[in-house]
Amino acid sequence: MKRYQYTLVYERENGFVGVFILGGRDKQSAVSRARQWMQDNGIRSARLSITGMRPSDIEEVIWIEL
Repeated sequence: MKRYQYTLVYERENGFVGVFILGGRDKQSAVSRARQWMQDNGIRSARLSITGMRPSDIEEVIWIEL
């Protein structure tokens, strides 16, 4: 089974910020953790990039809004 890397990207006053989210192989778990992180840090809108273990393998981008 393929492993993935999850990066939550959101915009701040001085540019974009990326945060790594744990998730491993389970996309739904990563989305839940991203939502919780956003709620804890007051972020209303962000995108979750799902990539394979090679950085050039972007699999999917999910927009998340609270």
